Amino acid sequence: MKNKVGLFSLSQSISTIGNNLSWLAWPILVFNLSWNGNYIVFAAIGDDLGGFMGSFFSGHFAANHDRKKILVVLDLVLAVMSGALAFITRDTLYLVLPIFFVYSFAGQLYNVSSSMVIDNIRTDKVVRTAFAKVEAGIYLTAIITVLAGGAWISQFSLRSIFILDAISFIVCRFTNPHIEQGL
Repeated sequence: MKNKVGLFSLSQSISTIGNNLSWLAWPILVFNLSWNGNYIVFAAIGDDLGGFMGSFFSGHFAANHDRKKILVVLDLVLAVMSGALAFITRDTLYLVLPIFFVYSFAGQLYNVSSSMVIDNIRTDKVVRTAFAKVEAGIYLTAIITVLAGGAWISQFSLRSIFILDAISFIVCRFTNPHIEQGL
């Protein structure tokens, strides 16, 4: 069980790195392409609407369907949505709102489904303590990523961040089955 908890922690930390880098990069990308702050607002509205709509839908859906299969599909959906951001141009900037809507909606469903899978194995005190440490590690990763994200953005292509985020979902998909097999 400890190996599964460690693998889960690594998987979630990799995903958190990708997510936080994207979170830092997308407003810059949108502004660089549009030179108009309204487009950042539209992207943020898409993101917030997706999360809002997903919050109503996700609990019921995840409770009534195979959560492991949901996670497989969502890792792929999130990878495609994040990867799509790397190819947004001035001519396709109108796609930012639906991309962020789907990304946020799928992310909300992913978080709820993942939490329900984790709750299935939080039975004994040792495992519950281990998962508390996993959560702390994920937040620590988030803090470090935000600090390092600015350096990455200044040194490398802004679009490379979205590719990294897409790769992070694919890495999660390849590590999570090993965790989920015993659940």
